[in-house]
Amino acid sequence: MKRIDLNQAWGQGILYGITDAHLFGGSCAEAAKALVLAGVSWVQYRAKGLDLATQRAELKDLIPWVRAQGAYLLVNDSVELAQELGADGVHLGQGDMEPQKARALLGPYAILGWSTHNLAQVQSAQGMDLDYLGVGPAFPTQTKPAEPVVGLDFLGQASLYSSLPLVAIGGIDLSRIKAVQKTGVRSVAMIQGLFEAPDLRARVQRIKERLAR
Repeated sequence: MKRIDLNQAWGQGILYGITDAHLFGGSCAEAAKALVLAGVSWVQYRAKGLDLATQRAELKDLIPWVRAQGAYLLVNDSVELAQELGADGVHLGQGDMEPQKARALLGPYAILGWSTHNLAQVQSAQGMDLDYLGVGPAFPTQTKPAEPVVGLDFLGQASLYSSLPLVAIGGIDLSRIKAVQKTGVRSVAMIQGLFEAPDLRARVQRIKERLAR
C-alpha cells in the first residue's frame, strides 16, 4: 500500500465536507452519504454529542460504502473508532490525542489531519507526521460560536510557513472562497455552506468550479 500524497492528490484545492446532523436534518451517516452522492470526495464524519456506540454502528456500514464510491472518510476526534473500523484517517483538534501518538496507533497509511489556530501551532506541526492542517476559523461560524476567529491574515501566514496542505475552515461559503484563495490556502472545509443549500448537488458543483479557477 502506498501512502497518499495529499499535495499531489488535492492539486489546486478540494472541497472537504463535514457532517452535521442538525443542519442536515438526519443522521451523520445520512449526511455523509448525501455529501458523497452530491460529489464531495473528502468527508469528515463529525458527530458531536453522539455516543461512541451509535457512532460505531453508523461508521461500520458507512466506511465501506464511502470507499465503494471512490471517496474518503475521516473520523473526527476518535482515533479509537478510526482504528477499530478502518477509516481512511482521523482529524484531531488541539484538545484531542497528540498527533504522534495517533500516528503510532493508526500506522503509516492513515490520513492524519490536525486543527491549528495560531502560527505557533502551524510551525510545531512541521515536525510531526501529519498529512494536512486545518486552519481557522477564518470567519465567525455557528458551528463553533465560542471559537475565536483568527481571520484571513492567519491563513496567509500559515500558507507561507507550512509545507503541509492546508484546509481553511470556519464560516466559509461560496461567496468567501475567493477571499480564502487570495491567502494562498487552496482547499476549504464546509458545513453550513453546504447543508443550507436547497440543492446540495448544485451547490457542490458551483463550489468545485470556483475552487478550480
